[in-house]
Amino acid sequence: MRGGANPDNDRYQTVGDFIIPVVNLIVGLAIAASVIGMIISGVHYATSKGDYKAVDKARKSLTYAVIAAIVSVAAFAIMRLVFGLVGVSSISGSQIGLPDITM
Repeated sequence: MRGGANPDNDRYQTVGDFIIPVVNLIVGLAIAASVIGMIISGVHYATSKGDYKAVDKARKSLTYAVIAAIVSVAAFAIMRLVFGLVGVSSISGSQIGLPDITM
């Protein structure tokens, strides 16, 4: 049996096989948080009843949520571009000095 208790030890063949799903998860969570922030800001805006301070606070919150969504999508696009340029998905773990855990 290779790799201890996990007989399917071939899950991560390359560094990209590990990094890309992790980054996708982080970006997905950031976008989800941005959407939740937009929804909450919209509710605050709708329930502000014309109060200038409440409207201003809701508008600022909405702006920050939209900026967070844009930054998250841009980070994802930049990550994919850089990984594509350097070929991360084709780099073997043993080529960059990661320990080989086969037994």
